[in-house]
Amino acid sequence: NVHAMDLRQKQIAYTLRPELRRGLPCCVCVGADRNWLVVGTTRGFFIVYDMRFQIDVQWWRHPSKCEIKCIEPYPADKLCTLGGQASTSAGPWVIAAAGRNQVSVWEVSSGVCEQHFSATASGYVSDVSDVGMRMGCEEDAVEGAKLSDFGLNELDALSAPEESVRAVYMPSHCSYLLSGGTDRRIRFWNIVSPQDSHCLGGSQLEGETSIYGSERIRGPMGEVEHVFEKRVPSTAVGGAYTQQTYFSGERRELIGARGSLPKPPNEHSDAVTCLAITKSPYGERLLSAGRDGVVKVWS
Repeated sequence: NVHAMDLRQKQIAYTLRPELRRGLPCCVCVGADRNWLVVGTTRGFFIVYDMRFQIDVQWWRHPSKCEIKCIEPYPADKLCTLGGQASTSAGPWVIAAAGRNQVSVWEVSSGVCEQHFSATASGYVSDVSDVGMRMGCEEDAVEGAKLSDFGLNELDALSAPEESVRAVYMPSHCSYLLSGGTDRRIRFWNIVSPQDSHCLGGSQLEGETSIYGSERIRGPMGEVEHVFEKRVPSTAVGGAYTQQTYFSGERRELIGARGSLPKPPNEHSDAVTCLAITKSPYGERLLSAGRDGVVKVWS
C-alpha cells in the first residue's frame, strides 16, 4: 500500500491500495501540481492516481515486465526532443528506469513512451527493438493468466541479476539526462546531440569502447525517440587501439598498446544509487552516491 501522511496531525490521511496482481509498490512520483501520483510496481506496472479523489485513473506496463527501479518527474512543461525541438505532446511526463540499463520518458495522461535510452552490451539485443509495438497499455493481459497468478509463475523464471539503472537526474532545461546503476557507470545522455553522449566511471573492457547514436521508431502508439549506447570492438590503429572518452564536454583520446589497459578511472566500487547537481563558486558539480557508501563529486 501507499500511505499519505498528514505531517501536521502526525497521522495517516488516506491509503492507496493497488491491486496485488499488478505487483507491490516500490517507487512513487508526485506531479508538480500535487494532483496526481504515479506508482511503480515490482511487476513493471505504472499506476496513476488522482490524489484529489484517491482513485486510479490510468495504468500501463513496461514492455520488459521488470520491476520499476525509480520514477522521477519531468522537470519542464515542454518535452525536449532530438535536435532540441519542442514536442507536440501535452504532458505531463515522468522518467522511469526499468529493464536492462533502460530509461524511458512516459506521458502520464496517455501512458505512451516518448523517449527511450538504453545501453546494450556487445552481442546483446535490447528488448526495445520493437519498442513502438510494445510500449503502452497491454489490454490483452489485463484479465489473462499472466496477471491472475499474482506473479508466482515469474518466480520460477528467475535468472541472474542483470545490469539496471538505479538513479536518474534531469535538469530544468532538459537538454541532457544523467543515469547511474549497477554497472557503476554514470551516463551523460545528450538529448539535443545524442552522438555527444558519454560515460563517467566504469572501466572499459580491453579492446572495447562505447558509441552513441539515435533513431526514431514508428509504431501504432506513435513515434518513439531511441537514444542508445553500444559497446563495440575498439578501432585498431597500427598496433594500438583508440578509445574516445568524454569529460566535462571535452573529447579526449586515450591510446594504449594492444593488450594493455588504460588507467582505471576513479569510479564507484558498487552500484550508483543517487545523482544530484549542485552549484558552487567554482561552477556546477555532479554528486553521485553509491552502494559502496561513498559520495563522489565530479567537476
